[in-house]
Amino acid sequence: MREVMRRESEDGYSVVSGYMTGLNHAERRRREGEVRALAPDAYCGDLVRKYTLPDQMPLRAFLELVSFGTLIDL
Repeated sequence: MREVMRRESEDGYSVVSGYMTGLNHAERRRREGEVRALAPDAYCGDLVRKYTLPDQMPLRAFLELVSFGTLIDL
């Protein structure tokens, strides 16, 4: 996050979009399912519903929703 914040031309959306684009079909579906599964959650459901798909999220939102394994993969 610190590196993304330092870059004036970076808004955090392209980091997530690039990551999702680089995944194969199965991994992309897995990440989407991981985020979608949180839609009914009382704490982060609003965030999931606001952005719908992970590749449309800013980095700060993506990091709030994904598992530690996905964070490491990112």
